[in-house]
Amino acid sequence: MRAFSTWTAVLALALGFGYPAAAQNQFAPAITVNERVITQYELTQRIRLLEVFGTRGDIAQAARDALIADRLKQQETDRVGLSVPPEAITAALDEFAGRADMDLAQFNTMLAENGVDAVTLRDFVSIGVTWREYVRARFNREVTVTDADIARAQGQIGRATSEMEVLLNEIIIAAPPEMAERAAQAADQIAQMRSFADFEAAARQVSALPSRDQGGQLDWLPIANYPPQLQSLILDLDTGEVTEPIMIPNGIALFQMRGKREARRPAAPPRQH
Repeated sequence: MRAFSTWTAVLALALGFGYPAAAQNQFAPAITVNERVITQYELTQRIRLLEVFGTRGDIAQAARDALIADRLKQQETDRVGLSVPPEAITAALDEFAGRADMDLAQFNTMLAENGVDAVTLRDFVSIGVTWREYVRARFNREVTVTDADIARAQGQIGRATSEMEVLLNEIIIAAPPEMAERAAQAADQIAQMRSFADFEAAARQVSALPSRDQGGQLDWLPIANYPPQLQSLILDLDTGEVTEPIMIPNGIALFQMRGKREARRPAAPPRQH
């Protein structure tokens, strides 16, 4: 995975960040991304958060990379005026804490004991939720339905008691104009992968989605959850195969097939007229 470490280092230099001149000032700029400042305090907090999450490897670099990606995502969502309701953030925080078998208050207490402010977790979860909504909205608005997509969907008619589900890994690489060439090079490399371990390592290194912390792993999902054109691309994948890079505004998406299954579901009850 040396190629991805190198790519990330080049990316960081291209964005133009430097180490703080006065480490004793926790609010001194640590990184600057398109004139947006990331403070030393934010960097320290993200490092502590990743430590709590059990992140391996160079945590300081991982924290820098993640904060850079967050600033780029925030810039794009601000540009399009996208925000999510506070209750959606609260629900996501509750779900996040639930993964550790805690309620949110307990989870925040645990974080505080490890030197992590509750606002740090909220910012981390908030940008993840907002970016996911942005990606979904972009996919659904910009993907077109072809005759082949319609034919595939028609082929599913009559299977009222079953539903195809897929198990995927995902990567979204942030690719604003000034980073587009480097992002495309990284995406082309990822598209050639067939190893789950390599793809998941790449997700942790370059993905802009919250799933990066799980190596890009998603749960089983109905194929119907994906836009029609993506359904066709995904269903054509063999196990371990990766899609060609999928261009979205200021980003590149890739999916790796981990499994397919046909899930049984109850037949719909008769409609009353």
